[in-house]
Amino acid sequence: MEYRNIERPLLSLVLIILLVTVATHSRYVIQAMGTTDDRSILNKIPKVSCIYQGKEYDTLTPFKFNDGQRLIQVGFQAVADNIMPQMTVQEGKTITMKFDKNPTRVEVLLIDYDGDVSVGFPLKEIRKNTFELTPGGIKTLEVRALFPGNEQAFYSTLIDVKKS
Repeated sequence: MEYRNIERPLLSLVLIILLVTVATHSRYVIQAMGTTDDRSILNKIPKVSCIYQGKEYDTLTPFKFNDGQRLIQVGFQAVADNIMPQMTVQEGKTITMKFDKNPTRVEVLLIDYDGDVSVGFPLKEIRKNTFELTPGGIKTLEVRALFPGNEQAFYSTLIDVKKS
């Protein structure tokens, strides 16, 4: 059976459907953020701060939240294109995540969105909610936290990790 004659039209159709779906979904998310229901969900997102060398920083902002039933896009990751680093830290030092609700699991990454391909560097957990900073450079600090009730929150801020 010869499929070559339908490959391009089929690919075009798939791409059009994908673009329409993304455009429709994006508008839904933006419009949904103004509803009373979604504002009440935003109030449910646990707060997090980052402690570095005894100073507490409230610069982490949520960009996704799963209330146990649905995933809600509440913003976007902090990237160097948009903002200046909110914290300057030293490579090899540690940061501690402090939550107003006790998470069951925390994962922290430094993500470099600057290159052609984004690269993530999971940080090593030294003790509960405390992580070693590596590698150096301006990166997006991304925190992924799982809470009881299958709630999950994603936070980010832009930081400058100075090389040792």
